[in-house]
Amino acid sequence: MQLTNGDLIKRIEELESAIKGNEAALADRDTRIEDLERTIEEFERALEDRERALEEKEAQIQQIQSGHGWRLLAKYYTFRERLLPHDTKRRRFARTIFSTILSAGQTLKRIKRSPRELVQFQTSPSKTPLVFDNLSNYADTVLLPESPGHLLVVDEQVPSPDQDAGSARMYAMLKLLREMDFTVTFVSSSESRSPDSERKLAQLGVRVLYGYSATVAHLARQGYQYEFVLLSRPDVALRFLPAVRAYALNSTVIYDTVDVHSVRFRRAATLSGDPALAREADRYQQMERLNAVCSDLVLAVTQEDKASLLAVAPNARIDVIPTIHTLMPPSDLGQERKGLMFVGNFQHAPNADAVTWFVKEVFPLIQRQLTGIVFHVIGGKAPEDVTTLASPSVRIAGYVPDLEPYFRSSRVFVAPLRYGAGMKGKIGQSMSYGLPVVTTSVGAEGIMLQDGETALIADSPEAFAQAVVHLYTDDLRWKKIADNSLEHIRTHFSEEAIKPRLATIFTSLRDGGRAEISGAERAA
Repeated sequence: MQLTNGDLIKRIEELESAIKGNEAALADRDTRIEDLERTIEEFERALEDRERALEEKEAQIQQIQSGHGWRLLAKYYTFRERLLPHDTKRRRFARTIFSTILSAGQTLKRIKRSPRELVQFQTSPSKTPLVFDNLSNYADTVLLPESPGHLLVVDEQVPSPDQDAGSARMYAMLKLLREMDFTVTFVSSSESRSPDSERKLAQLGVRVLYGYSATVAHLARQGYQYEFVLLSRPDVALRFLPAVRAYALNSTVIYDTVDVHSVRFRRAATLSGDPALAREADRYQQMERLNAVCSDLVLAVTQEDKASLLAVAPNARIDVIPTIHTLMPPSDLGQERKGLMFVGNFQHAPNADAVTWFVKEVFPLIQRQLTGIVFHVIGGKAPEDVTTLASPSVRIAGYVPDLEPYFRSSRVFVAPLRYGAGMKGKIGQSMSYGLPVVTTSVGAEGIMLQDGETALIADSPEAFAQAVVHLYTDDLRWKKIADNSLEHIRTHFSEEAIKPRLATIFTSLRDGGRAEISGAERAA
């Protein structure tokens, strides 16, 4: 059969199509081969990374085991095995005798000292403050004296009480712990030095170390001497926990939350609808759970924070130590005072949101009834969203080292917080000056505020504005809430109120039991 030109053309097209198909198949095969080669290379790199990681971990383990505490422990176990071989009558007899003596010793201790006397003993003032003129970053220079009561405190930076509520609480706790005769070494996770804040700690007799590496070197030498280690804030605790557990073999580890970060981010996510904030909340929740499980005690700032932590770590032991304030009673009746004020560190996102919401949604409603009223916004590192709100009636003061003139001259303190967690130090600070507060339900958390008695509480713009106007214009209500605020701080959040509670917690940890705290203290 003779092929026509049309048939030949058709066959050629079919052959060309088949060739193209084969070329595509070959290209696809080559691509798969290249992908497989890349996968093999990635797998080989992963194996190399794993081997390097294992080598690093082996080196870390050897470093840990070469520390003083581990060497002493190894010698102890070697001696014990030689003297009292495992699973022998001699070993079992020794264990029985040791347990009996230990139980008897604990019983005698309880007989000799009642819980009240134990608290008084723990809170006796320090005889001689330890002041160091040249605080060093080098671990070798921080040598612990041979005495009991060594406490290591780790936070993100040296506390600056005039900058943020967390720093103010930490500084107050360090002061009380020194008064309880603890020998305190403070670690700043950040290596950025703060000479002014450092000098304040030196005046308390607190030694200072900077950075992770210096701290690990110090722990390797003397970690076994610490009786307690307090790790403040979730990121700091997560970073330092492994080294503390490895080197501070004899210590009781306390995780101080400052606030429950996951709750704060979850509320921010709900308010803004931002999925990135929701993911951050999940990340912090995992971190906080791990820190709580790996610590011997957790310190929350409020009962609400405690409940949030127990929801994810139900077996954790959690006690509450709130913010701590010094009473600064007013010398006037408030009739000459003018203006509103807000204080907050603007690195803390809820503060910027609070000021923005107040100026845009609430303050115009107040201005309709109080002509010429001025709102003072105080706090460092304000973002552009806040600074652009400045006007003749909204004065953005920035960081102010001495807040007392503002607390003494302002008529009302506003804390219009829409989200956050923990106890809001700005509210306690205002109340400690006898300056009445208007806040939201979020702001009132953890401080046991009673609407109309110790503060005014409102959540909507209209209700918040009306509460400010009522408090601003009613002298009798102003005086009542001012007096109640001072008494509330004195009873629940002053140094005199917190010191026995702090001592009770540490005494309980030494005894191996749970602190007995009164109902009023639990509510705080």
